[in-house]
Amino acid sequence: MTDAARPTLFVSFTAQLRIDLEAGRFQPGERLGENSLADQYAVSRPTVRATLQELARLGLVTRSSGRGATVTAIDLDEVKMLLTLRSQLEPMLVRRFTELSTNAQMEAFADAVGAFEHTIVHADNLAATRRHLDDFYRVLHEGAGSWALASAVEVQHAMLAMYRSRDLAPGFQAERYRVAAQTHRLIMPIMRQRDGRAAHIVCARHMHEDASAVLRELLAQE
Repeated sequence: MTDAARPTLFVSFTAQLRIDLEAGRFQPGERLGENSLADQYAVSRPTVRATLQELARLGLVTRSSGRGATVTAIDLDEVKMLLTLRSQLEPMLVRRFTELSTNAQMEAFADAVGAFEHTIVHADNLAATRRHLDDFYRVLHEGAGSWALASAVEVQHAMLAMYRSRDLAPGFQAERYRVAAQTHRLIMPIMRQRDGRAAHIVCARHMHEDASAVLRELLAQE
C-alpha cells in the first residue's frame, strides 16, 4: 500500500469501526484485539492500532495495560454527566462560531444544516443521518476557533452518540433528530445575523430539552 493510501484507509476503517460500535456489534467491555480486528476487516495491524488510539481519544474505547483495548462501558450516571457537559459546552461553541466564523464558514455550516435536514426527510437511515451530523459538528468546530472547546465537545458528542445508538430505540432517535432540525431552522437566521448571545440562548434551551427527553426515555426503560 502506498503512503498516500494509508490515511484514507485509516479514516474509512475508523468510521466503519465506529459505526459497528454504535450498532452493537461489539459489546461494552468486550476486548478489541488487534489481530482479530485486522482479520475481520482485512486491514493491517498498524491501521488497527491507529484507529484504536483515535477511538480511545474519543472515549469510545478504553485502553489498559492488562486487557489492551476494550469497548467503553457507559452507565446512566456517566450519561447524565455527558448530557450536563453538552448543555454547557455546545451553547458556548455555537456562540463562538456565530461571532468568530468567516462568511465562508457560515455558508458551509448552513450547507451542513441543509444536508442534515435533507437526510432526515429523504433517508430512512440513522447511520446516514449520523454522518451528516458529524459533518455539521466538524464545520462548527472549525469555525469556533477553540481547539480546547471543540475537543471537549467532540468527545462528549462521540460518547453520547454511541450510547444513544445502542440504548435508545430508533424511533426515539429519529424524533430527536427531527426536533434538532427544527432548532436548526430557528437558530440559523440568528447566527447569520451574528447575534451570539441569542444563538447561545436558543442552543442552551434545545440542549436542556433534549437532555430531559433522553433521561425520561432511559428511566422509562428501567
